[in-house]
Amino acid sequence: MLFILLFFSVLWLPLLQMAFSFLPEIKLTENRFLAAKPDIRKFTIHKPVFQKELEKYFSDNFGCRSLLIYLNNYLRVMHLKRLAQPQYCHRKAGVALL
Repeated sequence: MLFILLFFSVLWLPLLQMAFSFLPEIKLTENRFLAAKPDIRKFTIHKPVFQKELEKYFSDNFGCRSLLIYLNNYLRVMHLKRLAQPQYCHRKAGVALL
């Protein structure tokens, strides 16, 4: 029973984070702009522009996204001793180079 409650809690966590913002937001340094909220006036039955833009927006702005990206990078670098981006390499001083 506890496993089921934990499973559904993890499933609902991103939506609850989007609604209530109870976890602190981690600032990421990405080399791109996140998708903006789509305009509802673009919605038509014949052109699915609004749906595609909404999907892009949600992919970039769902709850806990920055936390999950940070944890993924942290676990890879600190515990697995691998870089988050495989095209970079380590130097002796611990600096990552391209």
